Amino acid sequence: MYNLRSIRVAYWNYRGALSKKGGIEKMLEFLDVLFLAETCVGPLHDFRVRVSLRIDSNQANIRRMIVLIRNPIVFSSVDLSSMIDDSFEVLGISFNNSRLFLLGTYRHQNVPASHASISSLSFFLDKHDFSMMLGDFNAHHLMWGGSRTNPAAHMLSKCIDDYHLVILNPPSSPTHVSSSSSSSSTIDLAIASPRISSLCDTRILPDLFGSDHYPVEVQVNCMVRTVAVFSYKIKLSKPQWTEVVHYLHTNAAFISQSIKDIDPDDPVSQHNTFMELVSASYENFSPSKPPPSSISSRASYTHRGPPPVSLVESRMYGGCGAS
Repeated sequence: MYNLRSIRVAYWNYRGALSKKGGIEKMLEFLDVLFLAETCVGPLHDFRVRVSLRIDSNQANIRRMIVLIRNPIVFSSVDLSSMIDDSFEVLGISFNNSRLFLLGTYRHQNVPASHASISSLSFFLDKHDFSMMLGDFNAHHLMWGGSRTNPAAHMLSKCIDDYHLVILNPPSSPTHVSSSSSSSSTIDLAIASPRISSLCDTRILPDLFGSDHYPVEVQVNCMVRTVAVFSYKIKLSKPQWTEVVHYLHTNAAFISQSIKDIDPDDPVSQHNTFMELVSASYENFSPSKPPPSSISSRASYTHRGPPPVSLVESRMYGGCGAS
């Protein structure tokens, strides 16, 4: 296990992600966390990116936000649903060994801006010293490089001032290119609490990858914990492989249901459970562990009671002991 001394985060409005997976995979070659807006990816879509875990927004909007987190990183979801209304989509994550919070948000431009939602999200950044919010607010303002000012920007700029937040975007770096007028503006913003702003290095990536928004990338110089990833290989003979395939085929429905029974906002537990259930198919063929010494060995049943039931046995047999 190792820790990251910095984490690279990006936000990208990439509408229609299902047909643009190649650009996303290219981005994730050098990123740790990627927030995607207007993806049109629903919860039932089979949209997976190698070595990344996916979290969807809970809002039932067709555009939908998702976040992709590189698999070894230890994180938790943050429920922000009580802070927003239908004008916003938002996803939040925190890292288990630090006080860093990351928020990704998208404001629907055809819905009136909500002062309550903007104020609540800004207050969250103010309350958490090490927090950052990235999003397409559809807010145009001269303060951050817009050519005009709209009502959403008035609300956002006031909250930024009231809570002493910091806009991380580099100057003169537009994030959106209008296909109709060929004009550009800055509506994708990275906003941070004052305490963490000095630890951040922000840039606007130069490639649109078929979108009309440039990705906003922030490197945060703080320690982030990771865990070892299941990556070793086991050599199997042809009969052993046949047995593994038979086991997985027989238990596929059970494994699938076991994952569905876990909170969808806890992908780490889903992943760990999946790996444990799948590993039962080949555990008899794994290299054996050194046998315990005769001094420490003892019978399976002692005065302490029977040995604990494994997760696999507990799930398969309903957690019941032997009769």
